[in-house]
Amino acid sequence: EDREKLALLESEKRADLAAILSPHELEDYEMRTSATTSRLRATFDFFKASEAEFRTIYRIESAFADKIYPTAGGTLPRDFMDQRTAAQEQVDAQLKAALGDERFAEFSRSNDREYQQLARLTEKENLPATAAVQAFGLRDGVSQESNRIFNDPTLSVDQKREALQSLAQSTRTQLLTTLGPTAGETYLKSAGWLANVERGGAVTFSGGSARFRSLPPNRPAIPPGANQAR
Repeated sequence: EDREKLALLESEKRADLAAILSPHELEDYEMRTSATTSRLRATFDFFKASEAEFRTIYRIESAFADKIYPTAGGTLPRDFMDQRTAAQEQVDAQLKAALGDERFAEFSRSNDREYQQLARLTEKENLPATAAVQAFGLRDGVSQESNRIFNDPTLSVDQKREALQSLAQSTRTQLLTTLGPTAGETYLKSAGWLANVERGGAVTFSGGSARFRSLPPNRPAIPPGANQAR
């Protein structure tokens, strides 16, 4: 009910503005004050967009905002998450085509909360901006290697677990080297994905979230004769 009221108020507000502003003025106003811009505000702190890039990103993101961040009332459809994923894929494809591969990669990185955390940490410690980029980039290598280990049919479960633990420990060392002891330790405390790999999991990053696959737990050894009938 509240969402319906808010949607109605927003619609009435837009109609009032459209009556007194030109189309160009209305677009400028909405670009600076819309929910889409509010969601992207932290991203633009780290992605230094030109005016043309800002307008392009806003137009693409706002065109799919209702599908990804619905505000209207009513019950969401059962396949909402599938629709949302498909809409996000369309947004990414259009942004990549408009910005180019390199700038799209920078935008996607800047739009990730974990990268934003890293960037703030490195700035606080007066580290070069490249430190956050290098630290964030380690995730891709861990994702690829952890899944390779997890899927390797030649390794036993114990061997996979040992290899994943070694991968996590090596990555931990690289992060501390890249970020320094203070920023490194702070980041590691919140890097749950790395702790999951160390426990024997494979990680995949997609759309700002992490998905995990875990090895079966270790089974306690059965004492000799314990399974024999008494």
